[in-house]
Amino acid sequence: MNILTFADGKVVQFITYATSKETGCTEVVYQEMNPPYLVYTIEESRFNALLEGSEKLSEEPVANASANATPVSKPVSETKTKQQLLRDKKICIMEQFFDAETFKDKIRILEINREDITSDQLELMAAAMDEYIEGVDQDELFFSFMQVLKMRARFESDR
Repeated sequence: MNILTFADGKVVQFITYATSKETGCTEVVYQEMNPPYLVYTIEESRFNALLEGSEKLSEEPVANASANATPVSKPVSETKTKQQLLRDKKICIMEQFFDAETFKDKIRILEINREDITSDQLELMAAAMDEYIEGVDQDELFFSFMQVLKMRARFESDR
């Protein structure tokens, strides 16, 4: 564990290095060791300056920093990771599917999102409809579930 102390006495834990998408610069990911234990990113040179005491940590919000201003330390929670975005998309697909009013709408949602749907999602959707789908891989599960939905859509009425 890399526990460090800034020159101003603030205790932090170094987590890893990261590359900024916006600037391409190397940034340091670190966490405060006092509640609420926030995680931040900051340019490596600024992080080193904070350790040496040649710079003080700005508490300004990132949104208020002008283009010419020195970047401030920003909480990691402000940006979503790739994994979080993928999870949000999966949840969105599931919500659309369950909120669809007709089986034809459910079929359309599955067809549009076929590349993003996982086997686990297909099995959950089927189980929620009291259906069991069989398949060795994701394509077989998708085909099996689509057959169930198409059969139900045939007998669906507009009453």
